[in-house]
Amino acid sequence: MDHDVTDASDSLTGAAHGHAENKIPLAHVALIPLPVNSMRTLPAKPAVSRVVTVTGENAADVLLQHNYWAGERIVDIAIALHFEPGAVSEPTDISMSLHLHTFAVEFSPGIDRFLSDPVLSASARGLDLSAVPDGAVLHLYCIDDAVCEVIPSHPIAFDKAAGTLTLTNAVIPHFSLYGFGFLR
Repeated sequence: MDHDVTDASDSLTGAAHGHAENKIPLAHVALIPLPVNSMRTLPAKPAVSRVVTVTGENAADVLLQHNYWAGERIVDIAIALHFEPGAVSEPTDISMSLHLHTFAVEFSPGIDRFLSDPVLSASARGLDLSAVPDGAVLHLYCIDDAVCEVIPSHPIAFDKAAGTLTLTNAVIPHFSLYGFGFLR
C-alpha cells in the first residue's frame, strides 16, 4: 500500500525552510537504513556519481544509480539532481555520494546558495521499511551530527511491503547531507 506523507511533512515543519521550528535533534530522528547482506555488511565504499560540470548556460543533470544484493533482495537506488540554466554563476563541478549506512545523499562541493535552486528526485527499492510508522517518512537536511531539519517537499510515496520509497521534484536550496527518516 502506498502512503503519501505531504500532510505529515507540512504539519511537522510549521514554518518556511531555515526557521528554528524546523530543527529536530538527531536523537529524535531515525534515518532509514540501507539493508545489509547475510554477512551483515554493506558495500565497502559509497556509490558516487560521475562529476558533472554545471554551467550557467545549459540545463544539467547529476545522476547516481546504485544496486547491490542484500541477502534476500536487490537494493536499487536512483537519485537525480536537475539544474536549470542560470543555476550557478560560473562553471562548477558537481557530484553526489550515497551515504554508506542510510538512505541519504551528500552533494559536493559545499554550495550555500544557488541562483536557481536545483530539483532532487530519488527512489529506492528493496529497503526494509517495517519500522517506519504509516505516513511518517520525512525528507531531512542533516545540518550536523546533532540536528536535522525537515525539508518541505512534494509527496514522499512509500510502500512497506515492496520496500519502495520515492520523492519527486524536491527543491534543494543548498548542498549538504539530505536523507529520509522519521521521528522516533
